[in-house]
Amino acid sequence: MLLRLGVVCPTWLRTSLMLLVLCITVQTRPVFAAQTAEKQYDWDESSVPKLGSGVPLSAKNLLETEFFSGVRDYQIGDEWGKRPVDVTHLPQQSPAYVRSVGATAFFNSATSFYLGRFGNAHVMATNHHVLESESGCTGHMVNFVLRKKKYYCTSMIGSWPEIDLALFTIDVPAAESDSLKILAGNFDFYSSLSEDTPLITAGFGIAGNGNRQMMVNENADCRVMSGTDEFHLMADPDKYNPADYSAWSFATGCSVSHGDSGSAMVNRKTGAVVGLLWTGAIPKEERIQHSNYLRSLQSSKGEEIWTLLTYAVPAQKIAVKLKALLASGELKPEHQLIVKELLTK
Repeated sequence: MLLRLGVVCPTWLRTSLMLLVLCITVQTRPVFAAQTAEKQYDWDESSVPKLGSGVPLSAKNLLETEFFSGVRDYQIGDEWGKRPVDVTHLPQQSPAYVRSVGATAFFNSATSFYLGRFGNAHVMATNHHVLESESGCTGHMVNFVLRKKKYYCTSMIGSWPEIDLALFTIDVPAAESDSLKILAGNFDFYSSLSEDTPLITAGFGIAGNGNRQMMVNENADCRVMSGTDEFHLMADPDKYNPADYSAWSFATGCSVSHGDSGSAMVNRKTGAVVGLLWTGAIPKEERIQHSNYLRSLQSSKGEEIWTLLTYAVPAQKIAVKLKALLASGELKPEHQLIVKELLTK
């Protein structure tokens, strides 16, 4: 995916004051450590997977990174809605916010999130285009940056393009299982997904975020824009570098960028994981960067809802695929129990 030349990240978005390293203990909430303004990740791990296609953006190429780090190509609505997580404010945040950021981890230079323990295994989710084969798991670690904990990927359960989902397991010491249990959030497979559902999404997108901190979008435009339980099997709308497959989608008004691939889409009110980010139209057209236009588009049910926004795979369609995999016997025996419990818990 290529961006327009000359789109650069403003200085005020690239820098921030150094946060003190501290821990906050809140009743029934996990302990988190502050993010810093320094780069937290070794760019040598891998390059940044682009939304949808997963074609790598070379993070070592400073010129290319500069092109991809401006916010205007990704912005939906009146403002760039992404904000860095500030752990000093977590006690004032909603349970949905706290769990979302706690369950989110840096993986393969993109994003993943913790679903819970199923079949005696700790299970993570990310995109198919972030983890396509076992080689992307072996020797790779997930980094729960707010918990200052890293765990090795132990096995890939599977990776499926039509739902742009990969499931994998991680090696968590027994002494740390309980602290992860607080953060667990399985997909909400069986609830209706209503239009206008307010969303929150956390990830490590590169736009306006040269240091790759965890960023959260929970502004008014970050909501379900498509109709209630309206899902399309759609091609990647990116104009420059689309994926070569289609995936089940619902439309959202959330601003996301390269590196956010694999982020959970969470109901801001209930904390339910309603979907998985997979792509978006890039670059965003100027009219989409006005909240009034978004409301008009949504009211008119215009076709641009399916061509100009950000798109996530609905949990309902993930359930359909996983049930089909169980019925077909395609999963390895050791993974069947995991998926069965995932669908029933």
